[in-house]
Amino acid sequence: MKKVLAALLAVSLVLSLTACSSSASKAESSEDSASSLVSASESSVPEAAQPVTSDESSAASSDDIPVFSSVIDDNGYFTGITASDIATIPDYKGIAIPAENHQVSDEEVQTKIDSILSNYKTETQVKDRAVKDGDTVNIDYVGTIDGQEFQGGNTNGQGTQVTIGTTKYIDDFLDQLIGHKPGETFDVNVTFPDDYGQENLNGKDAVFKTTINYIVEESVPELTDEFVTSNLTGYSDAQDVIDKTRQDLVYQKEQTYIQDYLMQNSTFKDIPQSLYDYQNDCITTFYSAYASAYGMSLDQFVQSYVGADSMKAYLDSVQDQNDTAIKTALIYQAIAEKEGIKSTEQDVVDYLTKEVKNDDVDTYTSQYGMPYLKQVVLDWTAFHVIVDNAKLQ
Repeated sequence: MKKVLAALLAVSLVLSLTACSSSASKAESSEDSASSLVSASESSVPEAAQPVTSDESSAASSDDIPVFSSVIDDNGYFTGITASDIATIPDYKGIAIPAENHQVSDEEVQTKIDSILSNYKTETQVKDRAVKDGDTVNIDYVGTIDGQEFQGGNTNGQGTQVTIGTTKYIDDFLDQLIGHKPGETFDVNVTFPDDYGQENLNGKDAVFKTTINYIVEESVPELTDEFVTSNLTGYSDAQDVIDKTRQDLVYQKEQTYIQDYLMQNSTFKDIPQSLYDYQNDCITTFYSAYASAYGMSLDQFVQSYVGADSMKAYLDSVQDQNDTAIKTALIYQAIAEKEGIKSTEQDVVDYLTKEVKNDDVDTYTSQYGMPYLKQVVLDWTAFHVIVDNAKLQ
């Protein structure tokens, strides 16, 4: 399942800690693995100005973003910045973590495992029955307004997969597929909302000549020892997956609590503007790559997929999230300074091998730069200083 860095709100500063989890996941391309390494939030780019699925959106990629390492030194610290001079942090050893913030139920473990297994589902193309509500269907369409095609309203025969009742398309587009059979071509009539966000589409009636290619029926495997040894790296058997999944969920709960605790009990002064500029540069670079892949200008892409009037407007709208990301990064660096923690290239290799289960350092380095990867390890190590000394209630 493709992963993208939703808004990159914390992409370059924090929270690569989310990648520390050793949760089982389907073998991905190096691009996807790198994305999960730095993602603070994994979700899809918002739906486009035409009916488009989240999976289609995530097809764009950002091949190389050297800006990630532009303000980080060879030890994984922000260049020329002493975080302890900026962030006054609380005593981080002996933090009491309430039970609800480190205990995990069997139901939570099963939900996570179900998610893992869903990555290995197999699909069968069904062509001998009519579409019903809830079906996943592969379709093609060509959209027109007043008989004229409009940009982004054509699948160009590539096919796109949608799930009725789940995938977000305009109006009742997907409901009109119900009752039709694979191989049929028919008109789907919809009306764009008045406030859709594109002047040439707002409030317009559109016709999509739609072809149903096939219905998708899925089968999800069971978690067995055989499945684990054949598909999952770093796990010995099914029970090992269950145990490590529980550990990962505990870790995630602890991480959330600790980060909130540190933020609430730290104070800051004179945060350099360069860090805010850096954060904005990372976000802009990322979306520029998406826009290029879609053959659109940056502002056009942001208007269509993010819902902001321009890139500048979008950056203005995420200032609070960026501020939190920057402060969190400074907190972890301040801890690293106090503990004398530095990152080496071997530390990066060890981290990727053990925690990410992918030691393709060259690919990660080409995309993010070694200084950024060292900061990932620096944050991870500083975080574990806290966890190792925490008091579980």
